[in-house]
Amino acid sequence: MAPVAPAAPANAGVEAQVAYALAHWSSYNTADYGVIADNDCVNFTSQSLIQRGWEMDDAWWSKGKGSSFTNSSAWISSTAMMRYLASSGRATALTDDQRDKVKVGDIAQFDWDNSGDRDHTGVVTRIEGSGDNIEIFYAGHTDDTDYRSVDYAITEKHPGATAYYWSIP
Repeated sequence: MAPVAPAAPANAGVEAQVAYALAHWSSYNTADYGVIADNDCVNFTSQSLIQRGWEMDDAWWSKGKGSSFTNSSAWISSTAMMRYLASSGRATALTDDQRDKVKVGDIAQFDWDNSGDRDHTGVVTRIEGSGDNIEIFYAGHTDDTDYRSVDYAITEKHPGATAYYWSIP
């Protein structure tokens, strides 16, 4: 009798996405995706979504290898990614008041100066607490981190900033 295979993960795509983010938050995958100097956060987040199982489309893509890359705006710009996610139907916008709906593997975005654009993007890697005491942690590039607290980011690192999320089904 053959050994019984373990049950498939509840969401293998999310597990692959988060594993990729945690493996590459400080070890950039430059061979496959290059690096956007001093502004690699959306490139990194986009890479994680590929690992999750997303496929590139006409508005969200990266092409190239080694040191020669071309990317769509939605692949490398926080504000362009916000617009892409809002129009593509691939994710649902959440405010920071909706933390109870955020899941590991969702996208965190930040407006550091409350101008309406998005200045930074990361991948949700951990959630702790419940009710009114939910703390969300994210991985990201540019300010390389694996488990940065959203609360720290918007109260200490960038006081007065606002966090937003994209819930991915």
